Amino acid sequence: MSDPVRFDILCAVARAELDADATARLDDAAARMDDWDALPDLLVHHGLTVLGARQLERVRDRVPADTWEEIRRRARAAHATSLALAGELRRIVETFDGADVPVLPFKGPVLAWRAYGDLGARPFVDLDLLVRPPDVSAAIAALGALGYIPTYHFTERQDAWFRRVDGDYAFVHPDTDCLVELHARAMSLRFEAMPPVEALWARRTFVPLAGRQVPVLSADDCFLLQALHGGKHRWERLEWVAVVAELLRQRGGDVASVLSQAPGARRAILLACTVASRWLRAPLSADMRARCARDPSVERLAATAWRRIASDAVDEGPEETAGKLAFNSRLQRGVAARARFAYRWAFWPSPEDWEFLPLPDALFFAYRVVRPLRLIGRYGRRARRAVAPADA
Repeated sequence: MSDPVRFDILCAVARAELDADATARLDDAAARMDDWDALPDLLVHHGLTVLGARQLERVRDRVPADTWEEIRRRARAAHATSLALAGELRRIVETFDGADVPVLPFKGPVLAWRAYGDLGARPFVDLDLLVRPPDVSAAIAALGALGYIPTYHFTERQDAWFRRVDGDYAFVHPDTDCLVELHARAMSLRFEAMPPVEALWARRTFVPLAGRQVPVLSADDCFLLQALHGGKHRWERLEWVAVVAELLRQRGGDVASVLSQAPGARRAILLACTVASRWLRAPLSADMRARCARDPSVERLAATAWRRIASDAVDEGPEETAGKLAFNSRLQRGVAARARFAYRWAFWPSPEDWEFLPLPDALFFAYRVVRPLRLIGRYGRRARRAVAPADA
């Protein structure tokens, strides 16, 4: 953060409840703050609009009136949007139940409930639904019955590949502009560390959501997904860290069971624990602190994430994409894992390649050549440096 005082305020408000330490941190930062103008935009950027408005009530006498009103206005709008999307999620789940299509919502309102106990506490702009791969076609039909229109146009061969590797189909409702992502995988196979859908389904649990019990990821799988998602994006938003911090508080700082279920995500999990503990003072058990300390790459990745978030940069353009790729390469533990990650990124085709050069299904194999050529043209040496072997 270019202004460390503003960062202290953001870290202090990034939690469901203020304890004595967070209260003291907020009071101290507010007393040192001399420029509040950028705070409303920073709260939006970091996904902390609603939490920020709630916790800043304590020091509202220090916040300029115009700034306070802008924060409150944005918080009310974000809260209303989140609650409206939660209502739409209930409608979708009921439709899927009626069509006998098992569905498991994740992220969005489900994550807000898990982390904060409040559907409107975190902003989100879409709804994410996980279904088993064999149920994708029925799920697409159920969304169509609700008026949702797919934003993708795949050939038969493209669809088969996409469903196996990425599987995040996007739909939009023409009347409400509501965006729904239908997932055949919780995370792309390119990242390899997420357990298969059937394992996630077997461990599912239920939470109350908008007046009904809804199946969701288990507590372990929820933490794992947040660790992988945050690492994928270099922890560039504080609200992602805040969610992990709240989940750690609920678990007493111990995620050993998460590590045992997803050994391939070990470094991503330890990094999530490190940034949540260091930036937001989340609790960590002695065992977890020792595990984090034993992997020097975790410390280097945390420092990289810190420099990134401190720069106030916006993630766009070839340089930023290459930087994100390098970060994800370093999240892989060992040379073999890095080699697999590099291969999948360099040669496994994606919708961007199909759009770049439409080919008939009979020539689908040619995308193994088209993709690296497209990437070289767009990223050049940056991509090669990004996936080069580094620390193991």
